[in-house]
Amino acid sequence: YTGEQILVGLNDSFINPTSQRADALAIAPYFGGSIGDEIGTNGEISTITVDEILDRLETTVYTETEVWTKANSDMIANFGFDVDLIAYEGGPHLVANGVYQNNETLVNKLIEANRNPRMKGIILRMFDVWYSSGGQLFTGFDFIEYPSKYGSFGILEYQDQPISEAPKYSAYFDFISSNGGIINTLSPLPPFNIRLKK
Repeated sequence: YTGEQILVGLNDSFINPTSQRADALAIAPYFGGSIGDEIGTNGEISTITVDEILDRLETTVYTETEVWTKANSDMIANFGFDVDLIAYEGGPHLVANGVYQNNETLVNKLIEANRNPRMKGIILRMFDVWYSSGGQLFTGFDFIEYPSKYGSFGILEYQDQPISEAPKYSAYFDFISSNGGIINTLSPLPPFNIRLKK
């Protein structure tokens, strides 16, 4: 809806009297943002397993990232604009909010899910869905951040974390290198803004 209103505004001479044009429409294709709270609301905190959390997360790659990306891509096409669809930030969003944010059992399970080796495959599916649904530049959020009750957003948890313990980093690294991207191995900071034409 927000993107549509922006594109409507660009076509409105009252709002945009000098006919300015945008190069890109930026969205945030996170997925799984409601899982933590649903676990709490459903009374599953003590019984749900990490694998069950990851099953739900994997489903949201399709019910959220794919659906939202296609909807925005189709909307851009319907307006006839030459506008790139980009992600200004995105990725898995396994975090508890509100009353569940201080539930140590739930927080620890969500952190464990983010550290699980299955996360690599889920992120690789996210990339496939993003690019096949019309997305272009993708910016993962964020590069280095230690997990906490506020989320596990870091692609790495700390600067020199071994890749064998960093499934998110491993997914980014593999995706970039297997799709013609260039990874500067001399730099301590790998490029995580990914622009690939598929």
